[in-house]
Amino acid sequence: MLDITESKIVEEELRRAQMHIEELIDGTEGIVWESKPGSMRFSYISKQAERLLGYPVERWLNEPNFWRDHIHPYDRSMVVREYGKEGQQDSSHRIEYRMIAADDSIVWLDDQVSVIYQDGEPVVLRGIMVDITERKTLMEALRNLSQREGALVENERRRIAQELHDDYSQRMALVALRLQTLGRELPESFSHQQQTLEELWSDTKLLSTDLHNLAYELAPTSLRQMGLQGAISNLCDKYYKHHSLPVDFVFSNLPKLLSETKAIALYRIVQEALNNVRKHSNSDDATVQLTGVDGNLELIISDSGEGFDTTRNAHTHNLGLMGMAERAYMVGGTWSVTSHPDKGTTIKVVIPLPASPASETPENPQTETTGHDEK
Repeated sequence: MLDITESKIVEEELRRAQMHIEELIDGTEGIVWESKPGSMRFSYISKQAERLLGYPVERWLNEPNFWRDHIHPYDRSMVVREYGKEGQQDSSHRIEYRMIAADDSIVWLDDQVSVIYQDGEPVVLRGIMVDITERKTLMEALRNLSQREGALVENERRRIAQELHDDYSQRMALVALRLQTLGRELPESFSHQQQTLEELWSDTKLLSTDLHNLAYELAPTSLRQMGLQGAISNLCDKYYKHHSLPVDFVFSNLPKLLSETKAIALYRIVQEALNNVRKHSNSDDATVQLTGVDGNLELIISDSGEGFDTTRNAHTHNLGLMGMAERAYMVGGTWSVTSHPDKGTTIKVVIPLPASPASETPENPQTETTGHDEK
């Protein structure tokens, strides 16, 4: 008779080890999962999935498109696209997206994915989905607060700009006109006084022009009249005309509709970046690129000037850089700066676009460039 005692002991130890692993996994706050590359179907999902989203584990395992169909519609194409890259990227990556729970609530997940390779080919995907809804809610509340603060600032800018344009610059122009008239009325024997009045008239006229330009910078009417593309193009033209700085503006696949908040943020970032180029870079030119790509609006401002060491002397640019970063974060975007001494500076901003029919149709499907020929 065959002694199976040892085999039974091994089986019992394996069963206990398996139970222990299951308990550890089920006690994890996140949803542990496994699937095959190229498949939207899970081969394993932990019980936390039901506790977190309300759907039975069996549905995750048995319905081929269950996970895909319950991703938030605004995030679905982006998530599917990212998961289709598992054979093209590093063995680990992460992506944040929303899922619709059984009670129709929205749950934000931070999905941390590991790709298992065999003979250079991806064979298994493993990951853990962590609930980050509370963090996202807090971030959204802070962003809304920043947006309201930004709106108040923009309204105050408009008020001051209106006052400068309608009152102070007009009064200054009137003073200049009176000085000119007074100079003409003086007898020729008062030539010295005439020259002084002419200088005062010239200075006053210049000050009036400066006030007018300041009013425009505070609240550019072109942004509302021409939209973001036209306003940036107009701004680039002004830098060439007033500061002899040629700025090429390249744009493509821009959305037909863009919220005023995002348009203002992007315009102000371009405005501040070009101001930095003019004041600090000693660059002979600059380039502004605005592109709609992968559900985002990507803005890149670059120059070929002096550059700087971002780890050492960024403080000389700090206020401007911080202002640009804050404006990007305020509309849910990201911001980065790349710079090296004698190699120029590049500012990059990426702002998400809502996945709605209105924003998916590009206003400018072809790439276009506006620039300036030096003559």
